[in-house]
Amino acid sequence: MKRVFLIVIDGLGVGAQEDAFHYGDADANTLKSALEGGLELGAKPLIHFAQLGLGTLLDPEAQKKFAKLLPGHESNLPEASATPFAPTKSSTQDVTTTQDVTTTQGETTTQGETTTPSASVGMMREVSAGKDSTTGHWELAGLHLAKPFPTYPDGFPNQILDLFCRSTGVEGVLCNKPYSGTDVIRDFGDEHRRTGKPIVYTSADSVFQIAAHTDTIPLETLYEWCRIAREEICTGDHEVGRVIARPFTGSSGSYERISSSRKDYSSIPPKPNLMSVLRSCGIRTLSIGKVADLFASEGFDETHKTKSNRDGLNAILKTLKRSFPADDQEITESNESTETKEATETKESLSAGVEKKGVFVFANLIDTDQLFGHRQDPQGYYECLREIDDAIPAILKELKNEDLIIITGDHGNDPGDQSTDHTREFVPLFVLQKAPDFTPSPLGVRDTFSDVSATILEYFSCDNNLKGQSFL
Repeated sequence: MKRVFLIVIDGLGVGAQEDAFHYGDADANTLKSALEGGLELGAKPLIHFAQLGLGTLLDPEAQKKFAKLLPGHESNLPEASATPFAPTKSSTQDVTTTQDVTTTQGETTTQGETTTPSASVGMMREVSAGKDSTTGHWELAGLHLAKPFPTYPDGFPNQILDLFCRSTGVEGVLCNKPYSGTDVIRDFGDEHRRTGKPIVYTSADSVFQIAAHTDTIPLETLYEWCRIAREEICTGDHEVGRVIARPFTGSSGSYERISSSRKDYSSIPPKPNLMSVLRSCGIRTLSIGKVADLFASEGFDETHKTKSNRDGLNAILKTLKRSFPADDQEITESNESTETKEATETKESLSAGVEKKGVFVFANLIDTDQLFGHRQDPQGYYECLREIDDAIPAILKELKNEDLIIITGDHGNDPGDQSTDHTREFVPLFVLQKAPDFTPSPLGVRDTFSDVSATILEYFSCDNNLKGQSFL
C-alpha cells in the first residue's frame, strides 16, 4: 500500500522571495538566523539535515561560514542570483538510523569533505497573498488565495468589538492588541478575574483569540463565544484565518494556559482540495499536529493533536510503524502525551464505501514557529532544528516500500529580524522514497507550494484539477 508523509516544519524559510519587500521582509532568512544562533551556542551540527541536502540551499559565503553546522556540501546556489538553486544530480547516500526518535545522534563528516544529498532537494515559492500558516498549508493542499486573510497590528476595530459584546452579552473586553499568549494572561489575568471581561487579542497571524480563566468563564461558554465570533462576527472583510479559544488556569503571578482545551475555529477551506480529492479517490487521510485546525477539521479520517515537536515526532514515528489499513491500530501515547491520545478520533468520511488504497499523513511541527520564531530566539530555533535532526534517522528507518516522504515549510519566521511577524520566504523541499530505483535529483525552485499536492495526487494515481505541477 502506498503511503505519503508530508511533514511541515512550521516557519522554516530559506531566504526572502522576490516579492518579500512588499511584506517588509527583503532581508529575511530564517535558516541563516537559526544557524547564527547555532554558532553562538557552539552547538552540534545538523548532520542529518546536511545529509538530506539542506546545506545546498545556502549561498557559497554562508556555506563556508556555517560549515561546522551543515558540513559536507558544496553550494549549489548560483552567485548573485535572485532565483537560487541549481543543484547537480546526485546519487543516493545511506543515512545512519537508530530506534529512538528522541535520542538519535549523528556524526559529522570530515571538514572539507563533500557529499551528495540523500534526498531530492529544492525550494518552493509561495504565490498566495499572505504569509500565515493557514495560507501556507492551504497552498500546499492546492489552494491559492488572491487576497490575504486580514491582520490587525493595531487591534480590532470598534465595530467588531461592539458586535462581539452585543452578540455574547459581555460588557466589554480587555487588551485588544497583538500579544504573546503567555504574556497576555500574565498582564491581564488579574483584571479579567476581577471584572469577568474576556481577554481578546490577536498576533502577527490572522487570528481572533479569546482567553478566559476557567473559574471565571466556563469552558463551554468560551467555546460558544468563539463559535459566535467565527460564524457571526469574523466574516466578510474581517474573515480571519482562525478564531481560537485560549482557556487558562492558576492564580495571580502563575497563570498557565490549558493547551489540551484550546480549540480552533478555522475558516472553511474551498473544495476541491488535496484532502477532498484523496478521500474521494480512496486514500485514508491523517492529520498530526495543528493541520486539521487549519482546515476546520474537514477532510481527515483521523486527527492526532500534539503539544510539542517531541510529541509530533513520536506521533509520526508511531504512524510509520502502523500496518494499514487495519482500523484498530491508532496512535497511543504515554502519559506525557495525553493530549494526543484524547484528541485521536475518526472524522466523518467523504469516501464511505470506497476501498482504501493508500494513506496520506499531513503533519506539522510547530515549535520552531511558536516557541522560537515569534519570540526572536535564534539559539532556541537552532536547538529545535537539532531535535528534528536527531529524529530523522529513526523516521527514515521506518519507511516501507512505496513510502514517499516530503519535508518542507509553510512560511518563514526569521528569529533574527527584530520582528515577531512571519516572513515572506522560500521554503525548503526534501523528497525521499523507499524504492529500489529512487535516485535523488534537483527539484529547482518550484513555482508554487501546490506542486506538493500535484505530486501527491499523481503518486496515488488520482485525477487532479488543482493548482501545481508534479515533480515526480
